[in-house]
Amino acid sequence: NKVYVVPMKMTGLQRDFNIVKQKGGEGKKKNKLSTQKSKYEYSMTCRFVGSNEDSGTISCKIDSPILVPFFRLNPEEMRRLSRTDKAKCNEVVSQGGSRAIAQLKALAPTHLKFLHSKEEFFADRTPFDITSEKPIMIIIQR
Repeated sequence: NKVYVVPMKMTGLQRDFNIVKQKGGEGKKKNKLSTQKSKYEYSMTCRFVGSNEDSGTISCKIDSPILVPFFRLNPEEMRRLSRTDKAKCNEVVSQGGSRAIAQLKALAPTHLKFLHSKEEFFADRTPFDITSEKPIMIIIQR
């Protein structure tokens, strides 16, 4: 669970955005915008590059608490809005996504750690392909 701090920025297009049920039980994390525990979280995956853009890219998942301020709604509220007012929800997602991507495309110190344990990473005796679309690190602070 070592945390690495490296200068990174998003490159290319966003790969994946969704609201998913949290793994590991109900109400695992508290949202910054809410005092109640959350059953859902934002899930976003993007490719990142370091300060030397020629060194290659890596696919990373962005931790949900980083994304909440951009959307100004916690994941439960966003799910409710999508059921009651689809047009408004699409507008909120579009605006929040634009704000998030604008910040992620700027080179900044980024705190990240491996998404998988060493055992999971080397489970089939071959390491993950870091150039693949599957995220291998999670961004926990920016």
